[in-house]
Amino acid sequence: PGVVAAPDMRGLALGAADAPDAFLTYRAGETAAQILAIAGSSAGAVAALAGALAARLPGRALGITNEPEESLVCTALRDAGWRETLRQHEMICELA
Repeated sequence: PGVVAAPDMRGLALGAADAPDAFLTYRAGETAAQILAIAGSSAGAVAALAGALAARLPGRALGITNEPEESLVCTALRDAGWRETLRQHEMICELA
């Protein structure tokens, strides 16, 4: 419900509306876009969707949070032409 209520939320889907092969939700401004959720049934579906988003938002910086480096999503986004400009590192502190 919260996602649906957001006035600036956009979405893309690949495949049938009732059972998409891949989907994503995002927010976009003039210079940047933030992916809030992305999922797909295969690497090919995620890659096709990432390519569609890249074509829709040319030249904008992209943000995605908490996505593992080795995920299909990161590979698809790099293949679509986006480059990483900021990386989040996990910090571990062992308490004795």
